[in-house]
Amino acid sequence: MTTARSSTAKLRERLGAVRTRRALLLAEQAETERRPITRDEAVAALRAYLDTIVAQASRGVDLGAAAFTGTTVSPPMTSLIMPSVLEPAFGAWLVDLVRPVLEERLTVALDGMDWSRAISAPDRVRETERLASDLARAEREEEAIVRQLEALNEDVDRRPDVDPRLVCLPDSALNEAAA
Repeated sequence: MTTARSSTAKLRERLGAVRTRRALLLAEQAETERRPITRDEAVAALRAYLDTIVAQASRGVDLGAAAFTGTTVSPPMTSLIMPSVLEPAFGAWLVDLVRPVLEERLTVALDGMDWSRAISAPDRVRETERLASDLARAEREEEAIVRQLEALNEDVDRRPDVDPRLVCLPDSALNEAAA
């Protein structure tokens, strides 16, 4: 009887450790998601945004030119009146005109930021995949321990958010994780 209690106590201790490790992995996962992008990625994102603004505005100019030259254009031409053609053109011209100033100001603002926590997109993907793998392993181990406690006729609660696919796995698949 003492051996059974000792075994149960050890299993409950392991279950607590696994659940703690799972909670830490979830916290690390959330922290990874919150980490900022790198400075170079921030600059690239701004440049891409400015390119998008210019491209959208230039498309409006192209449609307007097509309307006045009589070429066929797929969007309805009824909405192409002179101000709606000139405003995007002016916007594109203005963005191109002030782009060097915008990029310089961004560079100054970015230089003043703390980039110590920044993570590149490829590193974020690798870290997220590693954490997901570690989390899956911990959850399999947790389910295996829960089943071992149940086999000893011990009352044990599963987490309400446990993945139902784990509960349906055969013991042999879970025992590998718990070993």
